[in-house]
Amino acid sequence: PGDVYPETLSAPHRGLDLLSIRYALVPQESSVAQDLRRQGERWSAVEDMQYYESDPDTRYTLFRNARALPRAWCVPDVDRVTAEEALAAIRTGHLPGGRGEFEPTRRALVEPDALPGWKGGGSGSAEGLVQLDPQPRYLVRTNEPCVLVIGEVHYPWWRGSLDDQNVEIARVNHTMIGVPVPPGTHIVRLWLQPTSIWWGAGVSAVSLIAWGGVLIGGRRRRSGSTGDTTDILAAIGSRG
Repeated sequence: PGDVYPETLSAPHRGLDLLSIRYALVPQESSVAQDLRRQGERWSAVEDMQYYESDPDTRYTLFRNARALPRAWCVPDVDRVTAEEALAAIRTGHLPGGRGEFEPTRRALVEPDALPGWKGGGSGSAEGLVQLDPQPRYLVRTNEPCVLVIGEVHYPWWRGSLDDQNVEIARVNHTMIGVPVPPGTHIVRLWLQPTSIWWGAGVSAVSLIAWGGVLIGGRRRRSGSTGDTTDILAAIGSRG
């Protein structure tokens, strides 16, 4: 659970979708709840609930996000953008330079020096993608080169293999993990390999910082606004 700005739930914003966030709990009579009801194709009201019967301020509505993506998926091509452009594309739903909408199931956002030698551009995606166990291990079947996008926060301690051979991991979609996969049937595995105990202790902090720019937005941009505090999202739930 956690609080985020209402902007994160707006129709263009893709942050919650990329994070596989399937549910949002918002104040029942807030402008945020009204906005989500207008986004009928994406958000559907599941249940109204109240924490304390004697307190009207504890009335909430649970909404389901139909646009939430799975924990991993394959895309046939990439768009090369700067880190700032990637963040803007996630927030606005549009690629820079008038290149159209950002559709995360079709293309991944990568920085210019990532995935050197990538030769994708096919029209299809993986035919089969199965998570083999709770650990990050995936069976991928594809007829074309693809990038396996994994819903884990990218940081330097991740290591990966493709069919037990070390493979380069790229940062995609601002702060997610991407693994290039050639045509065929392959097993992709991820694991953490910290080189000091201090790095392991810093994982949670890095994760929060990395996604902070996507979910919470810049306070400087919003410093002039005086929105009603009841419009702030009360809780975020279930990535499963």
